[in-house]
Amino acid sequence: MSTAAEKLWIYLMPSDDSVSTNEKIQLLVKKYFSECGYAPNRTSEPVVIERTERGKPYFVQPSDLFVSVSHSGAYFVCALCSCPVGVDIQTHNLHRKESAEERIKRLRGIAKRFFHPDEVPLLEEDTVSRFFTLWTAKECYLKMTGQGIDDNFSQISPVSLGFGDILCQGETLRWCALDAWFEKRQITQEDTLCVCARKPFEITVCNLI
Repeated sequence: MSTAAEKLWIYLMPSDDSVSTNEKIQLLVKKYFSECGYAPNRTSEPVVIERTERGKPYFVQPSDLFVSVSHSGAYFVCALCSCPVGVDIQTHNLHRKESAEERIKRLRGIAKRFFHPDEVPLLEEDTVSRFFTLWTAKECYLKMTGQGIDDNFSQISPVSLGFGDILCQGETLRWCALDAWFEKRQITQEDTLCVCARKPFEITVCNLI
């Protein structure tokens, strides 16, 4: 990443329903301003959160910061950045009494319904890993734009030229598509996270679990 890259922070927290999403975000904004070296008065600023009609959170205050959240399995995830950002995490749950072969068949069936036609052939190999890489990439992009999952989900493809080869390169992937920058990380063997932003970014992951 260049020195001009945006600073993007990912916070991982336990998925605790006793604390509201807004309360978690407010706590993390204070940590963000403190850990990023902002002036002390920034940490005392009120944090005012609103939501769009589609449920996307955004800040009324601080107005120069963007947020995206996701939760799955044991994790609540919050992404904070000075440019538009989207994050998604997915736990690779097996359905009850589902075999590994049945899971592959189920995921390929979901892909045929909800993925772009160019994405479906990529699942012929390494189905589970690739499915969750593509799903989290698509969902974090739609969170960044504020569109959310709708009837156009299958038409949005974060696949760029040669992406099939990129999928084979390991647990951390970086690429650019759809005028956005993406990074996918494997948090655990069964938990895939992807984040995207409108500008190139330098990522910091803070695990609070």
